[in-house]
Amino acid sequence: MRALLVLLALSLAACDTTATVPDDLSHLDVSTLSQDPAALVGTWDLETSTTSGQVGTPTTGPASGESLVFRQNGAVEIYRLIDGQATVVTVEYRVARVDYGNGTQSDVPVLFLDERVVPFGIDRGSTLYLDDRAVDGDLRGYRRQ
Repeated sequence: MRALLVLLALSLAACDTTATVPDDLSHLDVSTLSQDPAALVGTWDLETSTTSGQVGTPTTGPASGESLVFRQNGAVEIYRLIDGQATVVTVEYRVARVDYGNGTQSDVPVLFLDERVVPFGIDRGSTLYLDDRAVDGDLRGYRRQ
């Protein structure tokens, strides 16, 4: 495990944060992208972050320091580099529609990370977007390794 964390730390430190970042992802609707659960399986590296715009103008910029490894068994390993220290947290995930109390469901499936509900979409199989803008978070873009 220590070797894996060291490898992650080195790969995160070597990430190219000068990659071309779209000027504005603030209007991206993740529900129009793929929500195929099988397409989640694999390793994703954080590449961009777009602020919610709830305070100020939404902005998109390069980001790094986080990788997600989705396993077929319903576990996701979240690797983060914080102040030079590599950390890993493993949580359960599933893709499902939200059940509302009135017997209806959401139009599109969402990602449940433990009990956290996160709208998501996969663009052309190579970019995963996790959208926390509705709760004053950000829209994070991850590139498939």
